[in-house]
Amino acid sequence: MGTKSPQLENVIIFDELEKSLGQYILISEGSEKQLTPEESEEWLKGCFGSSLAGIYTTKDAPDAPFKYRHKFLEYLKTLDANVQQDLKKPVALEELLGTKGLKLYKKALKEEAESKAFREAVAIRSSRKLKGPKWQKRLILWVGGPSASGKSFATSNILNKLIDFAPLGKKGDNSGNYVLTIDGGVEREVSQMRKLALQIALAKGYKGIVDLHEHSRDLSVKNDLLKAGMDSPELSLTIPETFTTGNAQSIMKRAALDDNTVQVFAQIKHQKGHFDRFKNAVRRMGGMRAWYTKKDKIGKFSEIDLNAKPVCESKIYEGKYFWAGKLATKWERRKLRKIDRQAYYLNATNDLMYVHKVGDKWLECNNKTNGVMISARVFEDYNKYLKNKIMPDNYPQNRLSIKEINASPPMELRDWHKKLQDDDLLEQSIGEPKQYKGVTLAPSITGPEEQRLGKAASAPLLSGHPYKKQTVTAHHDTTWVDTVSALAGNELVTESSQNKVLFKFNNQQAFSVEFSATRGYSFTAENEQAQSYLATTAKKLMNNNKIAILDPGDDFEHAVKEYVKAGIPQDKLYVEAGDKLVTLSEYQRKRAQMAAPVA
Repeated sequence: MGTKSPQLENVIIFDELEKSLGQYILISEGSEKQLTPEESEEWLKGCFGSSLAGIYTTKDAPDAPFKYRHKFLEYLKTLDANVQQDLKKPVALEELLGTKGLKLYKKALKEEAESKAFREAVAIRSSRKLKGPKWQKRLILWVGGPSASGKSFATSNILNKLIDFAPLGKKGDNSGNYVLTIDGGVEREVSQMRKLALQIALAKGYKGIVDLHEHSRDLSVKNDLLKAGMDSPELSLTIPETFTTGNAQSIMKRAALDDNTVQVFAQIKHQKGHFDRFKNAVRRMGGMRAWYTKKDKIGKFSEIDLNAKPVCESKIYEGKYFWAGKLATKWERRKLRKIDRQAYYLNATNDLMYVHKVGDKWLECNNKTNGVMISARVFEDYNKYLKNKIMPDNYPQNRLSIKEINASPPMELRDWHKKLQDDDLLEQSIGEPKQYKGVTLAPSITGPEEQRLGKAASAPLLSGHPYKKQTVTAHHDTTWVDTVSALAGNELVTESSQNKVLFKFNNQQAFSVEFSATRGYSFTAENEQAQSYLATTAKKLMNNNKIAILDPGDDFEHAVKEYVKAGIPQDKLYVEAGDKLVTLSEYQRKRAQMAAPVA
């Protein structure tokens, strides 16, 4: 007869878990100090004021607040404690817990999500007190970019840059400002039930739970936090977004109507000339945070802690949405320009790269090779240090002794990076906030069908539904998005709405098309390969009644060539400059004037 497998009851200290239920570590964002219950109450009132009630569920408190959480713990005791031999695959939640266990998990999670203690813990963990002058106005900071592109890291750097941002004004004291971050990752990090299931899977030898996110959707608290935050006039907000879902524009419109609010839109961008590096870094970061792969440090059942910091998210990184997030961010930035004429815009550069050691040199490697993730600027400074034995200009000389600088062998790359990190010198390249003032070469596009685009324009604006002008028989009675889909062939539509559609091209490249009854079609492509295909699609969509609107960007000149090559007359090409449309020739003339040297 075989030996009976041990049960979790024999290897997990359940008494300690029972005592920890509902007892969360109350630490605000960016802090290491745990708040007392009294300090937590004061913190929440400082953040939300009279709107604090909005973070709680409207349901009556249950008579037995820990009913299903207790039941879930009791059930877990009966599961076996077998350990896998490797970390090559994640496990499905039902396979880990059984059918009954999965049902209990969902009930326990829902119970936790509705509890007062959990919501307060998430609210505190999502907020910070930014030191500096008290602002007269509140800030709403949008941080857009693909998933895993570094939005959270950038948010902290941007906030530090905006401490003395003039448009926010100053009240005359240095009491600082409360800032709330709306991020679903916080509730996943705080949830005891989610972390418990994940820690059991890791202790059993799996690298995560493949469908944990799918079965944990009842955790969602961020919408309540967002509403309460918007109702708190002195509370500033940061909203990191991929913009592929959600209702950002309603928040943008509400904020635009409030004279007490300043909106800033930050876009995560790649270092110029290094788009592939950016894409690879995002893919690598997404995979690293999704799964636990350190085989030499498999978790132990005896160390399971309801308040332990998760070692991975166990949330699948879907690289196929990289382009959707990148394009959607571009769209929302453009939308905000139309919604709020007073908004500000800046770029935050993600220059992360992977390097590995070959012999005695560190060289850049691809995302499939094990390497060290490091900022390209830090790596460049390190190579200067190796060559010249001097520190970069932005590094205080007294932080390293002459002995350390002249050490033989020289300081290792990892030690160099840690030294910068410890001294808080890993600064990110953040652009200056600017407003779009627009170009006054053409009037706003607001008039009837007969209105022309400025004096030089010759193309009347399109009125009515575009499919009436098309000859795609199979889609004669469908929406324009379906028409565009048909014309584009078998491309994958990653997002569509009433007036725009995003395409995925060759499983990697992407472009987007938007339609407006008063503006015609607007086309955007992300690289030269997609530009060529998009130009051909644009030709199919256009006739003498339509115009194409180009977005000035890095590939602008190439885009113009592709559109002309596809047979689109230049007098049908317009450029969006600020909140105006100008003819291509006018835009090129204006740009040449700006580039000309001043006499």
